[in-house]
Amino acid sequence: MAFNNEKWLIAYSHAQAVQTVGSTAANEVIEQALRRSVPMFPELAVRELVANALIHQDLFVTGAGPMVEINEMDKADRVRACYLHACLKWVMRDYLTNASLRARFGVEEKNKAAVSRYIREAVEDGAIKPFDEGASRKLMKYVPFWAKV
Repeated sequence: MAFNNEKWLIAYSHAQAVQTVGSTAANEVIEQALRRSVPMFPELAVRELVANALIHQDLFVTGAGPMVEINEMDKADRVRACYLHACLKWVMRDYLTNASLRARFGVEEKNKAAVSRYIREAVEDGAIKPFDEGASRKLMKYVPFWAKV
């Protein structure tokens, strides 16, 4: 299928971008007692991504339209995010905790076991270390691997 009408292609790519932005993850922000949904990805970036996928598709392959996937974090990304969060907390003279990492990731308290797993992965990879090895699990604090404690 060849596109003869450039305006149609632009309108189609914009509609696809709007649909894609609407179906991506979003954060809920509460401002002055009003709740609004804020997309995690800028609409302009998604629109550009969809437009590039449409423009650079192989039109000789039938039945296979362009596909855009936005993947979740893998283990390496989670470890790096934990490490960077620990670094930010360290320079603010604070520590990484389960609660602080939950707040950073926007994870509800009922899912704190997942955040504990992320912290354990970062400790096992050597990216962060416990501030006090003898502290109870609930009071455990973490620092970057290079921090002098």
